[in-house]
Amino acid sequence: MSDMIRLWTIQPLVFFETFEKSGVMRADGRRADRDFKAAYQFMMRQMNLRLKRYAGRFPIWAWQMPKPDLRKSCHAETGTQQVRIECVVPRDRVLLSEFSSWHSVLSNNFLALTEGEWDSYIRRKGVGVTSQEHNKLELEKVRSWNRVFDIPLIREHSGTDWSGELTHVQACLEEIYWEEVTNVTHFVSR
Repeated sequence: MSDMIRLWTIQPLVFFETFEKSGVMRADGRRADRDFKAAYQFMMRQMNLRLKRYAGRFPIWAWQMPKPDLRKSCHAETGTQQVRIECVVPRDRVLLSEFSSWHSVLSNNFLALTEGEWDSYIRRKGVGVTSQEHNKLELEKVRSWNRVFDIPLIREHSGTDWSGELTHVQACLEEIYWEEVTNVTHFVSR
């Protein structure tokens, strides 16, 4: 049996009720922010490359660390009924990434590990760049996004004035089965 990993996902109560009846949770992307469509497609391509059993479905977003603190806001729209679902799933169905670094993908920016690396990239992207140079820089930017999956690399560069501390590791997976659920906590989002 493969290694197992503990995750937490926060979902609307109505979504949870459907999951409870069907026995399997799958996302369809309807709640995904349209501004992040390209970033989500990038994540799905990476799931296809990195997970052997990925069938191409939209990812369910979860946390590997830390366990979401329900006393804090930002989990969902204020006043909505939500659930925090704890589950233990096979590690080979999960793609982990570093949350803060993921914002480079979301904002379509180069993921620099240091301020010097960022400055170099921006200088090379300056005025008068040929279309060929621009294409190379775009490819370099997209390649830099692969760093979000290298947690040890991000950890090695964390804690600096440039990157801050590594505090959150997110998880994407295609489905969760009811029998993988170990705990459910109902709450109203703050």
